Amino acid sequence: MAFSFGTTNDAPEVLKLLEGESYKGNLRIIFTRRDDPIAAFKSESDGAITGIMRDTGGRLIATITVIPRIMYIGGELKRVAYITGLKKDLSYNKIVNWREMFSKMNAAGTYDAYICCFVGDNDTVIKMLTKKRTRLPYALPINKYEAFIFNPCVRVKDPHPELDFARADADDVNEVTAFISECGKKHDLFHKLDTIDDIKGLKAEDFYCLRRDGRIVAAAALWNRQDVKQYYVKECKGVMKLVRALNPILQRLGYVRILKDDSMLNFAYVSFLEAENDDPELMTSLFSRIKEAAKADYEALIISAAHSTPKHTALKKIRGISIQHNIAQIVTNGINDVPPADIDGQNMDLDCALL
Repeated sequence: MAFSFGTTNDAPEVLKLLEGESYKGNLRIIFTRRDDPIAAFKSESDGAITGIMRDTGGRLIATITVIPRIMYIGGELKRVAYITGLKKDLSYNKIVNWREMFSKMNAAGTYDAYICCFVGDNDTVIKMLTKKRTRLPYALPINKYEAFIFNPCVRVKDPHPELDFARADADDVNEVTAFISECGKKHDLFHKLDTIDDIKGLKAEDFYCLRRDGRIVAAAALWNRQDVKQYYVKECKGVMKLVRALNPILQRLGYVRILKDDSMLNFAYVSFLEAENDDPELMTSLFSRIKEAAKADYEALIISAAHSTPKHTALKKIRGISIQHNIAQIVTNGINDVPPADIDGQNMDLDCALL
């Protein structure tokens, strides 16, 4: 086996491996980063690196990517490595030297914690990560979270119609991000957002807010990331083919239209949704306004929330579909032996637009 850091020249092979698995079931969906995943990861952070492992014949057999994040843990800013693109070629029957891969990635940066996300039914990765082995990295579960997918036409009763709704601009974006940061930093794994420059790709006009007597009480961003992150329907079969024939009815009921095979979902993230005192009604009110603003441009909105949080309470009442995920902390056992960070999974606010 031979390890190296991936470049654009490796992108086609990396993309093929990333798209090799899709979400299981009668509706096969892939989350991907076309056409160049190496460049897409870099668009998240200049410090993003992708490690690749090849067998003796030069075939790509495994990948791993680390994206540096500055996040709050226990109210303090920490340097966190988000691990993604952790894939093995399932046709490769030998053992991959994951310890070497993690060692080389760790040597490229110093972090207070490593976190990763995997789909709830991804049994291969779950078994690989949660099994403790001597001097090998293993995973500690943090919490489950859901990525909700909503049709912007879904009916949502606004509990606070009296509040003023507005899109941010260059003059007030600092006020909006300061509000989001003040609310968000109370939660573990919330990303540093003192200014929009803290997160690559954000623009002032992405943000919206609700005001009461001129004071911000809720804010969020409607963030289009389709240039670097895409959802494709790979295949629709079985009962889902019959359901797809009911698309006109589903849309009238507020559900997302089921796409044709090999087609891309036109969506935006609703990111960094924060409200005064974590009030679920304020979150619902802001979402009800943002979805109206998004109707003309998108067929779906994606927003995430950890289980047992006020945001989850607000979102699970809205008609839509959701994908269950697991968030785990990777303990780099046998590499740097840094003890696990004390991450409070019940007070987690990790945005799926950053995964």
